[in-house]
Amino acid sequence: MLNAGQIVGSYRIVAAIGEGGFATVYRAEHEVLGSVHAIKVLNAEMSTKEDVTRRFLDEARVQARLRHPNIVRVTDIIALPTVAAIVMDYVEGESLATWIAARRAPPSPAEIRELILPLLDALGYVHRNQVIHRDVKPDNVIVTRGTRDELVPLMLDFGIARVRGELGARASKKSTGFGSKMGTQGYMSPEHIRSANDVDARTDIFALGVVALELATLRHPFERGSEYDTMHAVVTADYSIPAVLEARDPALVAAIRVALRVKPADRFPDAAGFAAAIRGGTGVRSVQKGMPAEPAGEPSRVASAPPPVAAVDERIVDNFSGLAAAIADRRPGQSLRLRAGTYHLREPLEVTGSLNLIGEGADHTRIRCDVGRRVLGFAGGVMLTVVGVAFERVGTAEGDVVDVAGGRASFSACRFSGASMAGLRVRCGASAIVERCQMTKNLFGVEVVDTAFASLSSNECRENNSCGISFSGDAGGTATGNTCDGNALHGIHVAERAHPTLEANECRQNKSCGIAFFGDAGGTAKANKCQGNAANGIYVDGRAQPTLDANECRENKSAGIAFFGDTGGTASGNECHGNAADGIYVGARAKPTLDANECWQNKRCGIGFQDDAGGWANGNKCRCNAADGIYVGARAQPTLYANECSQNISCGIAFCDEAAGTAKANQCTANGFHGLYIEERAHPLLDNNQCTGNRGQDTVLPAPPPASSIWSSIFGSKR
Repeated sequence: MLNAGQIVGSYRIVAAIGEGGFATVYRAEHEVLGSVHAIKVLNAEMSTKEDVTRRFLDEARVQARLRHPNIVRVTDIIALPTVAAIVMDYVEGESLATWIAARRAPPSPAEIRELILPLLDALGYVHRNQVIHRDVKPDNVIVTRGTRDELVPLMLDFGIARVRGELGARASKKSTGFGSKMGTQGYMSPEHIRSANDVDARTDIFALGVVALELATLRHPFERGSEYDTMHAVVTADYSIPAVLEARDPALVAAIRVALRVKPADRFPDAAGFAAAIRGGTGVRSVQKGMPAEPAGEPSRVASAPPPVAAVDERIVDNFSGLAAAIADRRPGQSLRLRAGTYHLREPLEVTGSLNLIGEGADHTRIRCDVGRRVLGFAGGVMLTVVGVAFERVGTAEGDVVDVAGGRASFSACRFSGASMAGLRVRCGASAIVERCQMTKNLFGVEVVDTAFASLSSNECRENNSCGISFSGDAGGTATGNTCDGNALHGIHVAERAHPTLEANECRQNKSCGIAFFGDAGGTAKANKCQGNAANGIYVDGRAQPTLDANECRENKSAGIAFFGDTGGTASGNECHGNAADGIYVGARAKPTLDANECWQNKRCGIGFQDDAGGWANGNKCRCNAADGIYVGARAQPTLYANECSQNISCGIAFCDEAAGTAKANQCTANGFHGLYIEERAHPLLDNNQCTGNRGQDTVLPAPPPASSIWSSIFGSKR
């Protein structure tokens, strides 16, 4: 292990940033130029082995000759008697393995393509340069951000790459890797498992197929309890694909299935074919010249399997007045590609069959209508797919921008604006995938009603006149990674019997609440950020019973989370801080379970129970709030168990008015007034609470009434 400040060649070590079994990677600076680099230094015990050192430096030579925007560049080699090192560009980012592990929900189809397609392009370049990586896996991909904040993957670690030609001829079979295992279990193709040398480009395609499926599902498709079971799963194609992914992204799933076929001849012959299939093309290209499709000694073959997606039949539409006619007389399966411009409709577009509509981006291709009840209506059919189109409703007539009333629909990179009702309405049992779209200046940005199901990801719903996203009726679905800002009511609205999963959304500066549940709504809200809203971060009313998990609710003008009505549900692991009222407020007859939440620096209490509220508060941390850690008032009767209430300006726990309930095994320490305060009319059950180090009294109990008062209560006052 090298120390900070140590000199290796012309480079000064700054810090270690990664360590493996054979080498350690350091951040370093060039002594003269001051440039920042990553240096991969072979570990001392390995550098004494001549074959290992040779292989290590061969890795550098392989990677140094590769120049591709998605491959980490090698800029120098250090070969000293005691040190062997590879100098590379320093990339600020994290491994794809770390990126996947940190995700709470699978990435959107757009994010998957943003990561996989550049890697396929890099692999195609590598293969054309007579190199086979043989160790494609998430640990060997760095994820960083581009100038437009897009995800940028970079491939690295060509330590066991096989090179055809001059450089490869120098490496004997004995030195194709540092150890006995030439690759990583679970990513090695069936033929790679049998022999590390008898592989071609399609072994990398298999490995990247595994990576793509792991990325899309956040779990490894072949990983089992032992290496043997993992290898058996690979060679028998024992893996499954979730039905929700198949419905959400059929092109990706079809492409992955081809990439993971057991026989190399049945896979894509090259990376370009894999990429074309993911994009929606044929996925079939000839094998690159000079790169045999099969190991030496076997006849070269081109994949004979049928392509996963049919060839695209496109029709260019640039006559603004002819859009409706083009839709009416399109051939089955034909895509309509709209040139840039504004298409003014004389009447709404009503589509009943399948349609693919492709624009040149929402800023360039616009469809407008000022008559009827919508711009586009889809009443059913196999599939409606729209990419890169802005739908704009002008005028004051009541209606939606786009109405999906049946079948399946997919919208990507579109914009919906100007509706007196919904920008996009999904209803009547329809299903829709909506990603990277913008909804602005509608009544509702997206409205999912009846028994419809929608998958909403990475959309922007801003400045709508009611809510950014709304689920009602018996609707279901998911809303992941959406931004709902500045809407006139709520960021996300869930009502009646709707039961969506809301995850990793950002709801900020809405005129009422970030997320609101009403009626008999259920579902889950997980890892959302609700900040700076004019009322509550998350609001629950009616008889709603949602599960609120690991949300961050801060700096809202009322409570972080508020329960009213006859609600229940669970709030677990949420962070509520800096709100203008309580961190969590429970009022009316609500009886939620509050478990392991952190409520700090709120302008009133950490947790407040009022009215006839009840429920359970267990293991919460309430600290540094401007009033009490936990306040129980009116006729509330909660059970408080094992909570930590410290450093609050007033009391740790306070029971006031006619409050009752139970406080057991709580810790109240270092509060500015009392630890546990019981007002005269309150009558909770207290058991084994620990109150220490408070500035007032640790425990304040109501004084027993004088004897005359006791007799008066029994016999009445004397006359």
